[in-house]
Amino acid sequence: MRKLLSALTLISATFLTPGAFAQDANIDWTRCDQSNDLALAIKECTRIAAQTEAQGDTRGAAVANIYLGDAQTRARDNAAAIAAYTKSISIDNNIVESYNNRGLVYQTEDDHDKAIQDFNKAIEINPNSAPPYNNRGMSYGAEGQYDRAIADFTKAMSLAPNYVKGLINRGHSYVETGKLDNAIDDLTKAISMQPDASDAYLYRGMASSQKKNFTAAIQDFDKSISLDPQQALAFRERAVAYTQIDSGDQAISDLNKAIDLNPKDPLSFYLRGLFFMDTHQNAKSLSDLKTAKTLVPPGANTAELDAKIAQLESAGQSSSSQDSEATSRFTLLQVNKPIVSMGRCHMGECAWSKIVGTKVIGTKGDDVAVVAALEGGSSLDTKAGRKRVKWNGNLHGITLICSYSKPGVQIGEQTDYLPLNPDSGVPGVLEDSASLYFEVCHSDFNGPNLAGKYHYDVKAGEQ
Repeated sequence: MRKLLSALTLISATFLTPGAFAQDANIDWTRCDQSNDLALAIKECTRIAAQTEAQGDTRGAAVANIYLGDAQTRARDNAAAIAAYTKSISIDNNIVESYNNRGLVYQTEDDHDKAIQDFNKAIEINPNSAPPYNNRGMSYGAEGQYDRAIADFTKAMSLAPNYVKGLINRGHSYVETGKLDNAIDDLTKAISMQPDASDAYLYRGMASSQKKNFTAAIQDFDKSISLDPQQALAFRERAVAYTQIDSGDQAISDLNKAIDLNPKDPLSFYLRGLFFMDTHQNAKSLSDLKTAKTLVPPGANTAELDAKIAQLESAGQSSSSQDSEATSRFTLLQVNKPIVSMGRCHMGECAWSKIVGTKVIGTKGDDVAVVAALEGGSSLDTKAGRKRVKWNGNLHGITLICSYSKPGVQIGEQTDYLPLNPDSGVPGVLEDSASLYFEVCHSDFNGPNLAGKYHYDVKAGEQ
């Protein structure tokens, strides 16, 4: 999920006219609101907060702490900012800005549950304030709750019809949900209202790219970059569009720039790795894909990424991988070019698989774990149809446990252990898994009674 835009970054406490709450008319609030000198602002806000609280001026002290939190937020000291906003709330729990601005800090830390709680409270205090709706929509969007996000952005714009950032955020949410025409309508309107809104061009370009209108997409990415040359996402998305019109030089240049601007983006490394893979620059591809793997958030599905890494490592893997005592017990499959096999045919359609790479990922005792990168496909069940296989374009990583005592096949979280023995065949549901096992662990693609040939004697229930 790409981050949405905040309403005002912060709802400025200036709107509270803090001087009106201060009992001491000699307090210089402007020094507390110094945006160009954060050290001075933090020092003065801290002093004023203490002074007003000592005088019993609760409203003034609450506002001073909001100012202090704003300054600390701009100084990127999130912990101190949260403490200041929390202090403000402890003094006066009926100010919209303290909840809204603390919620924005929680957003920057990806703590969207706490952010939503704060925006809920801000809305409860003032249901007619547009920014908290917009900001809550941002958190809903970050959590993939796009229907709620769109509803909040729509509400924000009903309260403030010229609220451009709410319009841009709703357009972006439409892009994420595939409602591309709605997205383009919102973003075009936003551009007409604010022609220098770089993000509006960026997201409209993403919508056009998904509609395969790559020329229009590139034009919007060009404009976005001209308005904000530090926007890594615009370079990355323009690179994707360039690859679709076979402009490889421009694509790789943009991916390089995207990585320079944001070296922690796994998708930029992944896309550049795919480009190098397609152009047979395997060493560079492997380096980028491995870097992408280190940057992927915990819990993310990396099966396709793992499969591509396995494919590349298999291509460069020497026969020395079989020198260990464990691997020497098996004739592990080495893939020099994709190996295609036809599976079962049913109701006029045949299933196909293509092994594009293998990689030993570990040994334990006499057992060896191997990842195989496979691509699936299908064809019509006719003589002519079988010559025209339609591959699905997705690689899947499947782990084979090469073992004479506990042979198995692991797909995702599920592991199927295979009762391989010469006396009885495997259950029908495991036949394909058993075939793949012998292909990868023994490089054997056919022949009767492979369990007997390789001296397996594993009975059902013994694994």
